[in-house]
Amino acid sequence: MTDLHVPGWGSVYVLVLILLSELASFATLGLIQPWGERFPRWMPFVGGRRVSVRFAVTTAMLGAMTVLLYTVGYFYTWTHRSAGSPTGAWAWLMNASFAPVVAWGPLLIAVTVHYHRRRRAARPA
Repeated sequence: MTDLHVPGWGSVYVLVLILLSELASFATLGLIQPWGERFPRWMPFVGGRRVSVRFAVTTAMLGAMTVLLYTVGYFYTWTHRSAGSPTGAWAWLMNASFAPVVAWGPLLIAVTVHYHRRRRAARPA
C-alpha cells in the first residue's frame, strides 16, 4: 500500500504557526493604531475598555523576545547548512524571503518603547 500523504500533525503544527504569526503581526499594528488604546466594542468581556499599558507592553516585549530567539535560530541554520539544504541561487532566494523576519524583533522593540512613552505621556496625572 502506498503512502497517501494525508495531512497529519505536521500540517496542523504549520497551520498553528501561521495563525500565530498572523495574530502577532495584527497585534503589532495595535501599537500604532488608535484601536490599540481601546479594545474594539465587538470583543467579548473587554470591548470598549482601555487597553492596559502594562498588558500591551509586556505582551509586545515577550513577542519581540520570541522573534529575536527565532532570529538567532535562523542565523544558526543559515551558517550551519544541513544535508539537503538549498544551495546557490535557491539559498539566496530562501534567505531573501526570511530577511524581513530578522528586522521584526528590533523594530517591534522600537515600536513598543514608543507606544509606552506615548501612552504614559497621555495618561492624566
